Amino acid sequence: HKDVETDRADDVEATILYTGTDGDFVITKEAIFQANSKSSEGGVTHISGYTEFRLTSYNLATGDQMGRVALGEMIEEANTLLGTTPGKVWMFSIDPDIGLHYRNPKTLEPIKTWAELSKLPGLGEIKPARPDWPLIGQYFKVDYDEQKVVLTDEAGFKYYLDPESFEVKKVDVE
Repeated sequence: HKDVETDRADDVEATILYTGTDGDFVITKEAIFQANSKSSEGGVTHISGYTEFRLTSYNLATGDQMGRVALGEMIEEANTLLGTTPGKVWMFSIDPDIGLHYRNPKTLEPIKTWAELSKLPGLGEIKPARPDWPLIGQYFKVDYDEQKVVLTDEAGFKYYLDPESFEVKKVDVE
């Protein structure tokens, strides 16, 4: 069993470059395969197991690790990186209480989850879509041109979320 916090990753699923007043970081979503069993028969080896994920933040100038957090197993606790805005790394979690949320770019600790964001004026009326996992990027993302977060509700309407004021505006974007 590999230690998700300290052992070497088996794969890097996503990489984002973050540049802000709080520093410049390379943020990676890394996969760690946990083998359950191994068997060999007739020259063929079969290994079964599951994948766990973590986020790691590295100082762009020095390569030093700045922060690391375990994200959990692939299916049960799935998370996806959406993008960054000043002071925030935006993600989407399959857990509805966490849902659309943002993290500190250096430490990667969650700052606000959907449970907290949905209490803000305007966001409480939006019930986020629950798309099939491979389609998340079509429903939630960071629009870098507008410097806004795009979220989609259950009815398919899209909204811009201002990452500073947290105001929402219904928009017609693809």
